[in-house]
Amino acid sequence: MPFLEEWGSLIDPLWLSAPLRLLDLAAQSLLSDEDSAMRALGELPVGLFPTLSTVAFEGGHTKTVTAMVQAWPFPCLHLGSLRDQSITQDLLEAVLDGLELVPTNTACPR
Repeated sequence: MPFLEEWGSLIDPLWLSAPLRLLDLAAQSLLSDEDSAMRALGELPVGLFPTLSTVAFEGGHTKTVTAMVQAWPFPCLHLGSLRDQSITQDLLEAVLDGLELVPTNTACPR
């Protein structure tokens, strides 16, 4: 079908990729001002932490990553998925800095 072949070359591959979710866009907006994002951590619903942490890691927001590790509301913070990402030394140091300030009596059960 020559008609479809002609139009197929005009389709931008970016149109075919999934658009960002509204939640991801909101997280990006919040992280555009890291100081405000860190202050908001105490007020955020617990369900937003996973998305916000993912966006913070992907965006390289080291100060927010450190603050999120300290304020992590769940019993465990699984870092195994970080090996699948290209984590920078700065982000790894941000996680470790945050862990230094977490009380040791809240260990994660296996």
